[in-house]
Order: sequence, then C-alpha cells, then structure tokens
Amino acid sequence: MIDIGPPRDERDWNAYISLGSQSFRADPAVASRWLGVARACAIVRVVRENGRVVAGAAAHRVPQLFGGREVAAGAVAGVCVAPERRGSGIARALMGEMVRAMRAQGCAVSPLWPSTIRPYRRSGWEVAGGEWAFRVPTHELVGLRGSGEAVAEPGLGAHALQRRRAADFDGPLARPEWWWRWKHPRPVPEQSFRYAWVEGDVVTGFIAFQQDAVPRPAWEIGIEVGEFWTSTTNAARGLLGFLGAHSSLVREVRFGHAVLPPFPSIAHLAELDGLDGGMFGSWMLRIIDPVSAFEARGWPEHASVRVALEIDDPFEEGSRCMVVEVDGGRARVTPGGSGGVRIDIGALSAWYAGRLRAGEAARLGRAAGDAGDLAALDGLTGDRPVWLPDHF
Repeated sequence: MIDIGPPRDERDWNAYISLGSQSFRADPAVASRWLGVARACAIVRVVRENGRVVAGAAAHRVPQLFGGREVAAGAVAGVCVAPERRGSGIARALMGEMVRAMRAQGCAVSPLWPSTIRPYRRSGWEVAGGEWAFRVPTHELVGLRGSGEAVAEPGLGAHALQRRRAADFDGPLARPEWWWRWKHPRPVPEQSFRYAWVEGDVVTGFIAFQQDAVPRPAWEIGIEVGEFWTSTTNAARGLLGFLGAHSSLVREVRFGHAVLPPFPSIAHLAELDGLDGGMFGSWMLRIIDPVSAFEARGWPEHASVRVALEIDDPFEEGSRCMVVEVDGGRARVTPGGSGGVRIDIGALSAWYAGRLRAGEAARLGRAAGDAGDLAALDGLTGDRPVWLPDHF
C-alpha cells in the first residue's frame, strides 16, 4: 500500500535524499545543500510504500518570466524512484500529486529539466526549449576591448543586471535572493571566480566561471563559464576579452549548458569566427493553473484577441472550458464558452512558452479549432526568444 505526502520526519527526509543521491550520483555535500534549500523553499512530496520511501519530488517556488512579467512557478527537481519500483506507475501518481500540491500553493506554471521526456509528457509537461552549449578558441577573444573594467566579486548590481536582461526572454526564472545564495555560495568554491563589468558606476556585465585542469598537457587549464550576462556592447566585448587574457594557459573557453541562449548575440561579433555549439537536451513546461497563467503573463500591447479554449488535462476529469480575452498587454479569463480551440495541456504549455505555434499543434493532432482562432493565438506568443538559463 502506498501513500503520498510531505516528508513526515528526519527519516523521510534522509531517505528521500539518499534515494536522490543514488539516482543522480550526487555528491553528498551537494545533496546536503540541496536538502536545505528544498526544506526552506520547495513543495516536497514523497511516496511511502509500507512505510518505506520509494519515490520523491520537489518543486522550488520561484517566479518564471513570460512576456516580461513574473508568473508564479514550481520548478520541479529531484524526481526519483527506487530502481526496483520503476515502471510501476508510482512516478505518474507522484506527478499527479505534485500538480495538485503546486496548484493548491498558487503555482501557475511548472518548468523542469527532464532526464527522459516521455513520462513527463504523459503527465502534461511538454518540451518548451532547448539546452545549448558553446565553445570558442581562446585566441579569438584576444584583443577584444570595451570601455569599462572587470571588477572581482560583484555585488547586488550583478543581480539587478541579470534580472533586467532575463525579462527580455521567455522562460528565465526571476531569481530571488535565496537562489543566488544557493547557486553562488560564499565562501567562493575553489577555482571559481565571479566578475562584473563596470562602466562608470554602472554594472553592465556579469560573468561566473570555473577553472579546471585538463589531462594533456598537464599545465593546460580549462575554463567553463556558468553565467554570462551583458547589457551593452562594451560589456560583451570587455568580458570576452577578459576571457581571452587567459590564452597563455587556456586553449578553449566553454559556455556550459544553457549559459547562452540558443542563438546568442555574441555570435554576430565581427571578430568571432569559431563559436561552435549544439543542443544537448530540452526543458519542459506545464501549465498548472490556466487562469492564473494567462492572467499573470505579459502579452503584446497591440493585441486584442478573444478565444474560447477547451483544455484536456490527464489529471482532470473532463475538459475545462474558458474564454481568454487579451487586450492592452493583459489577459482576462472567464469560465465557460464553447467552440474556439480544443487543445491538450502539454501543447498549450509549449505554445504559452513560445515554442509551439497553435497552428502547428493542430497539424500534429494536438489541437483543433477554427483557423482564425488558431491564428489569433499565434499572434500572442513568439515575440521574445525562449531560454531557460537556470538549472535546478
């Protein structure tokens, strides 16, 4: 017999973390830090079978940016099932409870980084964007210059810069301060470095990177960039030139997974000839509460649209009907209505993120409706690049 609920005691917490460490081969120190964050800032559910924890999941309560506005989100992480219970249906039951718990606590959407796509798709999540990584020969960065200077260990100005730039995309998290403390702890880990680019008194760039030794030759160092945010040409050129100053020991600079958007603007710098990259995975999104999701998101100021939606959700009995009216950059949702567009929650989520056009969802058999209504929906999204630069 199974029951699903929050961890009841230290034994449940420790069992969940142990199961996660086994599933993800996590370092015990990393798992311990993650436990502290999950306890303070996440919705956590575990599955107990005859009193033993056999599965668990967490959803960090953190806003996600869509249309330049914050949407309440539950960023799902740490989904794990004991090896001997995989394929038993426990994961689907757990995700259904996570959806209910997130909805009860005010989450409108839920992003996640999947280890495998199919089980999450069956639970209503859908691919919303890609995870790209890039590399560039260090010698190409030598000599790049920008007005300003690199300053070690930037303060809150870097946080404010990141927040401003993140709003230009659909998908980034609106990082609260606890997120920065989690991802950029103090004291700074060995061989990790953080710099701001400062023009006058204004922070216009932020970079965080790690140095690591590579096997051959023994003296060579690798640089893995974990954060790269700029708001001016000077900052972009200046920070890239700062990386180029490491060329005597560094052959190649790597921009880790999702550090840069899929089509980064720095690729258009005239001096760069060898920026190379590719897609290594995807992130997924699920709308948890359609009313809140539509009303919280930013929409194009010029749009004036009224569409009736009928939404199919695997965790709901019957479809849910509502009328969405968008005008002046805001949406208003009322229950009821008929006709319009019928769509499954996963396809609606991918459309909401700006990844899947409603017309294409119809061609895939995941939506149906009046061509004019589908076209009206497609006039509401896609005006910002889609990018989730935050790992959790």
